[in-house]
Amino acid sequence: GFLEALNGLFQAAKRRARGFSRFDTIRTVIFLIAGKLNFRAVNPHAT
Repeated sequence: GFLEALNGLFQAAKRRARGFSRFDTIRTVIFLIAGKLNFRAVNPHAT
């Protein structure tokens, strides 16, 4: 189950990073998806 969840995150990241060929970009998108970061600390207008 855990590996399937990770695979789902990677697939979603690849879809969002479509058009970018560098692994750094895909890795950044994975961190943004998996990290569930709270952007309100940086930008109070973020939704």
